[in-house]
Amino acid sequence: MKVLNKIAAGLVLAGAIFSGAASAETVVHPGNDGGADFYPSHNAGGQVKGASQRSNLPPRQNELSADGLYRYAGGDMGWVPAQHEYAYVNGQWRHVDKLNHNAPRPSLTMTPEERRRYDDLYSNR
Repeated sequence: MKVLNKIAAGLVLAGAIFSGAASAETVVHPGNDGGADFYPSHNAGGQVKGASQRSNLPPRQNELSADGLYRYAGGDMGWVPAQHEYAYVNGQWRHVDKLNHNAPRPSLTMTPEERRRYDDLYSNR
């Protein structure tokens, strides 16, 4: 009986070692919907050597993100939303950033549901 227990323990240990070795290169990216994507390993793929080396470096001060919506402030602040930038060109102020300038303005009036919740939360009852 002791021999069978030792064989079983050895098989369990070998399975744990091999599964650990197989999953050591696995990268898990959690998604916004609660799911996760599993990738066998990270490799540079078809990147040029300089591009892959640049992506491994930390961002520089005031560097814009790839989509242009965030600016790296550095330190504890990290990435902050990019602000609108204007320049005085030919006697007029012009937008010089790549942010969307035709977004609708937010409504400041509360819906009846929002008003009811606001009153419930901030009333002195």
